Amino acid sequence: MSVNKLSMLPSVNQVLVGILNKMLSKEAWAQKLVQEQAGKTICLNLATISLLLMIQADGSFSELKEPVQPNVTLTLKAEQLKQFITMSDRSPDKIASLLHLEGDAGLAQMLSTLAKDLRWDIRHDLSQKIGAIPAELMITGFMKSIDFAKDMTKRAAQTSAEYLAYEYQIMANQAGLKMLSQDILDLKKRIERLEVKG
Repeated sequence: MSVNKLSMLPSVNQVLVGILNKMLSKEAWAQKLVQEQAGKTICLNLATISLLLMIQADGSFSELKEPVQPNVTLTLKAEQLKQFITMSDRSPDKIASLLHLEGDAGLAQMLSTLAKDLRWDIRHDLSQKIGAIPAELMITGFMKSIDFAKDMTKRAAQTSAEYLAYEYQIMANQAGLKMLSQDILDLKKRIERLEVKG
């Protein structure tokens, strides 16, 4: 595929806005609910993607290019987004445990209702937009990138802890803890022997 053809592909944000609008257009109750919040803005922070949306009068979303102070910010960290996409139990408590909403209470409630009641077959909708194989590759790649990011974060934390423990002795290392534990046991035995003699 040439560079010119790649530049014609929609951005991730454009695909997400298209999917949201398609989902809303299938559900009259949802579109009406969104229409009631027309003119308000939403910032979606989904894993590594940040998207600023405005609610249109027709109950659809459009992407804002210029930064504005959003009425509501919805945040789903990478692991939470993975759980949300694959979850079958959409109880209010389960959804509330994953979503982090800040801002306008009415708009936050509307987003929570949509997250709970609006069904999304991600594979089907993505395949309609970009084709079945690219959709599957995109979903698989996204899930793998979440796992990779978690693994790298864990490894970086472990490496940092080891470095601080050995180089600067800021934190106790495993070998040091074992030695201290053995020294305490030895000291305890000596005290017991002294008490027996005394």
